[in-house]
Amino acid sequence: MKSQRIVLILPGAALIAWAAFQPSCAWADTVHLKNGRKLDGKITDNRGSSGLVIVEVGEVGRVTLKAAQIERIEASMPPGDVKKERVSITLGRSSEYYGAKSIEGHVSPESDESKLVLAVPGGKIEIPTSGIAKTTKLEDKLPPIVNASDPALPARTIKTTHLITLTNGRKLQGNLVKTADWEPVKLQVGPMGTISIPRKNIAADGIKESEGMIALPEESKAPVTPQKAPPTPEETKAQLKAELRDELIREVLEKLLEEKLEQAVDLQKAPTVGFENQNVLSNDQILEIQDAVRELSRQRAQNRVRAERRLGDMGSAVLPYLEPVAHHPFDLTRRAVQRIVRDLGDWRGARIAIEALNDSDGWVRDLAHEALKSLLPASIPYSANFNEGARLKSQEEYRALWDATVRAAARDSVLSKIAMTSR
Repeated sequence: MKSQRIVLILPGAALIAWAAFQPSCAWADTVHLKNGRKLDGKITDNRGSSGLVIVEVGEVGRVTLKAAQIERIEASMPPGDVKKERVSITLGRSSEYYGAKSIEGHVSPESDESKLVLAVPGGKIEIPTSGIAKTTKLEDKLPPIVNASDPALPARTIKTTHLITLTNGRKLQGNLVKTADWEPVKLQVGPMGTISIPRKNIAADGIKESEGMIALPEESKAPVTPQKAPPTPEETKAQLKAELRDELIREVLEKLLEEKLEQAVDLQKAPTVGFENQNVLSNDQILEIQDAVRELSRQRAQNRVRAERRLGDMGSAVLPYLEPVAHHPFDLTRRAVQRIVRDLGDWRGARIAIEALNDSDGWVRDLAHEALKSLLPASIPYSANFNEGARLKSQEEYRALWDATVRAAARDSVLSKIAMTSR
């Protein structure tokens, strides 16, 4: 014959309230609820999977709780330990490594003058007494089951007519419901619900008439939020005007800033504008640059080497003049251009290198990638030995990076000018 269990028909909240009033087991885990109540029993913690915690209250039955209802779970001490007072330990500065300002638990007999051992959920923790700043004794308070003759009864109570003693010594209060001898005993607990108890779990002569009261917790009242007086028509009008004014100012500023950014981006991308030394070049210097660029296309190596050295010495001002010869039919000329771009180290020359990533000459492609690794550092995969499809894909990624870099530089330039104007 299968063993029977007591089936609790109480609604969840009512069962929690009722079970919290019953005497605690000699050794059981404790669930502390957010409403201030607590339950003792065997706990199955499934919050990590189903989000539920099951509390088996002796032979009375089980309670299923949602994680949102639980403040904390306090594990009982293992068998063999003597459960002493529950305390709150405030740690000093020297014991910050415990990771909390205070710790709550039950004092274990293992404690001595040099250390305090606390039984806490999940095990024990050992604290040197030198690291304890303050010790506060905590008292476990449960709402009592009061006698009906008590003149000072709480406002919210349930009147009961019977007291049932179980074989495990626990006592239950309620109103006995008439049932057949072969049916379980049923105990009505006011409007909260009915408990169904197998008769074998009831002690001999365990059903007695006994008037009593079960005190219920006070209903929590939501705080009353004071209502503000509605704004006057004048206040509403002033607020609307302020909101419209702020919105219009924001739209105008955003439009002006966008226009300035577009202008700055166009200037940065222009082949002969935006270089710092461009406006201070004399006609003789411009002619010297143009002459050196023409020498890059000479067949004689001596002419090209001399021209490459001269252009490198002239600095970033030569970059706009290199773009026309970056696509010269002579491979050695295109290689010289990429070496100059690399050695100048000016990020504005990155555009010339990007366009050479798919050059027909492998040396030109390799030199262009060398320049980009210093001018426009990125994790874009590229090799001069990639097939053309892969090279084109990397080239598009570098172009997108170039556009973003140019826009960032233009934005910084515009904001700098705005800041200087506002001073």
